[in-house]
Amino acid sequence: MKTLRLGNSIKATAIGVVAVLLFAIAVVTTVSLKPTSAQSTTPVAELNRLAITKDRNLWTSTYDTLRRTSSYSWMDWSADGCSVDFEVNVVTGSRSNLFNTACLRHDLAWRTLAVIDDGDGDVWNQRNRLAADRKFLSDLEDICEDTYPV
Repeated sequence: MKTLRLGNSIKATAIGVVAVLLFAIAVVTTVSLKPTSAQSTTPVAELNRLAITKDRNLWTSTYDTLRRTSSYSWMDWSADGCSVDFEVNVVTGSRSNLFNTACLRHDLAWRTLAVIDDGDGDVWNQRNRLAADRKFLSDLEDICEDTYPV
């Protein structure tokens, strides 16, 4: 009988150890799988970080890399560049690519806002579109100042 009790005690201890180990593995796995800060941000916050608040020169230098990065594939990278003729050189009459990076950023912001909105207007709204438009204007002004310093 004592041997049987000892066997039950060993079984109980073994079950207890396995349960503790399983709990520890679950805790460690949960902790290690927590999303990074970039992953835990909302799409609007990530779009804002990349397309609205990023410095123009940094934006220009990283545009192609960001576009090819799979973690940003949810963004609408399609663009028509500058679809209006404000890029026509008044002296030569030819088109230039002077404002292209500003237009690409603006296209990305507007089109991605439209894509990530689920139809309730929480994303595709006047405030977010105005933020993109203000950044666009700021980029245009900066480009003019850099190109034609007073």
